[in-house]
Amino acid sequence: MSLLLALGATDAGASSGEAGAERPAASTGRTGETPFEPITFKRVPLPPEVRGSSPSFTPDGKHLVFPGTHTVDGKPRSDVWITDLKGKGLRCITCSIGADSRMLPYIYVFPFADGKRIFLGFSGVLECAPSILNCRTSKYLPYDLSPANPPGGVIPPGGAANRPQAVVRQGAYPTLSQDGKHIGYSDVRTDGLEQMVVAKLVRKEDKYVAEDPKVINPPGPTSATDRNVDAWSESTGLYELKTFTRGGSHVTYVHSGGIHSENPEVWEVNLKTGVRQRLTHHPDWDEDFAGAPDGRSSVVWSNRTHTMWDALGGLMPHRSFIDAPMVAAEAGMLINTPNNLACGGVVWLTPGEGDHGGSVSGQPIIAPDVHAHTTVVGWSAWSPDGTKFALNAVKKGSGLFSGEVPDYLAIAEMNSRKPTRPLPVVSSEVGDWAPAPADWHPPFGYVGDVTLDGPGGGTVDINYNGKQGAVYGDYSATYKNYSEDGKTFLNGTKKISVLEPGVTKVHELTDLVMTGEHTGSLRKDLEITGGNATGKPTYKGTSTVTYDGRTLTGPPSWLTQTGSCPEELPKKPQMKATAKKIGHGRYEIKVTASIAGMGPTGTAVETRPVTYARINTPGRDAFTDARGIAVVTVPGGRPATVEVTAGETITPTSLRVG
Repeated sequence: MSLLLALGATDAGASSGEAGAERPAASTGRTGETPFEPITFKRVPLPPEVRGSSPSFTPDGKHLVFPGTHTVDGKPRSDVWITDLKGKGLRCITCSIGADSRMLPYIYVFPFADGKRIFLGFSGVLECAPSILNCRTSKYLPYDLSPANPPGGVIPPGGAANRPQAVVRQGAYPTLSQDGKHIGYSDVRTDGLEQMVVAKLVRKEDKYVAEDPKVINPPGPTSATDRNVDAWSESTGLYELKTFTRGGSHVTYVHSGGIHSENPEVWEVNLKTGVRQRLTHHPDWDEDFAGAPDGRSSVVWSNRTHTMWDALGGLMPHRSFIDAPMVAAEAGMLINTPNNLACGGVVWLTPGEGDHGGSVSGQPIIAPDVHAHTTVVGWSAWSPDGTKFALNAVKKGSGLFSGEVPDYLAIAEMNSRKPTRPLPVVSSEVGDWAPAPADWHPPFGYVGDVTLDGPGGGTVDINYNGKQGAVYGDYSATYKNYSEDGKTFLNGTKKISVLEPGVTKVHELTDLVMTGEHTGSLRKDLEITGGNATGKPTYKGTSTVTYDGRTLTGPPSWLTQTGSCPEELPKKPQMKATAKKIGHGRYEIKVTASIAGMGPTGTAVETRPVTYARINTPGRDAFTDARGIAVVTVPGGRPATVEVTAGETITPTSLRVG
């Protein structure tokens, strides 16, 4: 990011059992023309008494480890299980340890590369002998993040912050690095949502501890008189660390704020240099992420094509200075309301370097019977050879937290890909650019006013009036002909009031107008209560946003009405095939697929070639190349109908030739 390691497309290879087929030349792909590809689903069966989620591949690529719920002494319990890819040899790895409350909940499990340990998210480390594949004896060691806190838990004033701060909740979304020596997680602070931390994972006699923590967020202002727009803006968004990528040299994270106000996007940072790259560019919600072991592809959860977040302000791109508390409340509302994410987003297959500024939509991974939802595990969800991806899924039409999981583990298989070698595992040690938690100071720790000049003209007047608590208080930003580029200008005021500590009740009142090269407006009067704290959020008010001629209003009306989902989105890409006669009964078939709802305003239709589409013709089948082209022969030149298929996630088509 521009640390581009490879193009997103992979070589097309032959699947087993396809003798007699005409195989295409190797698919190379081209930037801006990443082809769709066939994806099929493997279902690893589970017995009725076990329900699993969030599977991870073991280092050999032949097994899955996963958290599974079952009943013990009449009570539900979560344990870590292992199975091969056919559902054979299912074993509980942690059942013999006993119901240790420190071990729960697991939620995510990451096998270490040594094949002998498993990192239990939100919990600790399980050590197996001789290996996790044959765990005859085991030992559970909790992990302790407290050594990563500043002394006494107090963050002294610094930068623009003019009073002490503290960490109020530690260890959200913990994840293991590929090197097995570092972990990443996020903390809620009284002045930030959230600080992202990478720390060393060190084994002690009776536990693992986090040492030498580094905050990988963008830096805040150096003082109250610092007039760096990026420092005041980038450090005040909502952040959450997601996963390690590229062999452990990078970390991905979700960020809403900065120049993309109230629009959650996925970013990646080089841990050694601190260089950042934005990976997703869609006005709706993009979050969880998993990069393929070879770096050539990624899977990202996205709500693209289904209007949810873009109606709350993300449709109109503008710079923010106070977003974090409202975005946190909105996230809780969208996740925890009755229909939550069951009506919308799924995981999308995208190029490893991102969506090319929004010009590549990606390919939705849509199974016929399950809904692959938001909690993408991370790098361990990929098979080491880069040909499979383990899905976290619920039954179609059920809620994210309803417990309605299928009686199998789902794997998306990309059978046209040739197995590849993973990128070398490297150290995830963070460079000197990243400060310790005590030395990172976002503007929410500042009480006072600041006026900043727009890079393209105008000003923004910001007031920070926080109280002691997790970003608790009143904040406002007033734009006066503010411009990033001297071509588009913003006027009006955004006010965010955190009415209760812990971001449990937040109100936003915004009236912004955009003029110039791009035009738009955001008029929002929305109050959210209990979004994250109770799991039973309520809201009142609306948000209406217009950008370059498109107008959206939210939150969506179906959000709190169980069973009232609109039509299921996203739709499967629609395939189209055309034929051109090239002589002697031979025809050139070109296959493309399209997805609607793309582009900066969510109104564009994106069309790309389909690689390795199977063209079923009389005699011998053919497969398209990276350009979506194949040559077929119609015996005797007689008219024939040919069927075109490309896995389970793209709608098939047919055409008449001859």
